[in-house]
Amino acid sequence: MNSSYDFKRSKEKYRELCKNEKSINIYMKDWYLDAVTEKEDDWQVIIVEENELVMAAFPFGYQKRHGLRYIYSPWQCARGGLWIRERFYRGKEEELSVLNQYVKQIIDDLPPYDSFNILFNSDFKNWQPFYWNGFSAQPRYSMVIQKSIEDYIICIGKKRRERIRRAKRKYCMRENQISKEDYWDFLVKSYESKKKILDYSSDKFYKLWDALKFYNACIVRSVLDEDQNLVAVNIILEDNKRCYNQFGTQMQGKDTDATSYAIYDAINYALNKEKIFDFEGSMIKGVCEFNSSFNPEWEVYYLISNCSRKYKILSNIKSILLAIKGQE
Repeated sequence: MNSSYDFKRSKEKYRELCKNEKSINIYMKDWYLDAVTEKEDDWQVIIVEENELVMAAFPFGYQKRHGLRYIYSPWQCARGGLWIRERFYRGKEEELSVLNQYVKQIIDDLPPYDSFNILFNSDFKNWQPFYWNGFSAQPRYSMVIQKSIEDYIICIGKKRRERIRRAKRKYCMRENQISKEDYWDFLVKSYESKKKILDYSSDKFYKLWDALKFYNACIVRSVLDEDQNLVAVNIILEDNKRCYNQFGTQMQGKDTDATSYAIYDAINYALNKEKIFDFEGSMIKGVCEFNSSFNPEWEVYYLISNCSRKYKILSNIKSILLAIKGQE
């Protein structure tokens, strides 16, 4: 770690900030980061202070693997990056100057790393200060719904509206009436039915589930058929501004009406609470096409990256070896 920076004090200050600051999204909350990492030191945070007041914070995952050091977005952290306290700016010149100052200070305080890959929240609009410091960025896309209930319903595609009406007749829905064990069993079976393998363990998922339930930060919707068989499950995360479509699965061979029904109900829940419904970004074509049928708005966010010369060399060697193996 950066020997000149007090990461322990920084994390203590950040935990206090998270208790009172409602503008910090769920993926950047200290308790959420505790839940999605294994050890205390698997995530760190750098803060920028003015007169003992935290003005900016940059939480991030940090691990050493196979001789390389990684700064990254932890598991199930769809949005992160830089939180900045709201303040008055006299113009764009001052706003850019302050942003540049915060970014430069955070970069200077980063621990040594070989790979830097962080998904920034969509409210981080200007990544130029990172560019000026040698970083690169790739755009990512999410879809959001932020309308009144009345305006939203008339905007849904005709086919999707029909599927939702059909699902209401065909299925029934339960809210927060499934245990983590039952959900996990269903998740495993649904993946097996699709001939897919989960890339995380039940213990890892249970740790996150318990934290979400403790902080009242999720809603679990279960969709059942007329024989009371579980067909689909959808899990929405919630903070002060948004509801996030985080987990969802259904059995192979079942129509998507069940999932449509669960998501539609979740959207209505979010809009009734005057919150934004966030489908969570996916670059997968089928997922994008499904989400777009609800007629959302596109939202851009950025994956900001940087890497060491050592990492570039090892990555090039790996690519060459894979290419040689593919020709054998």
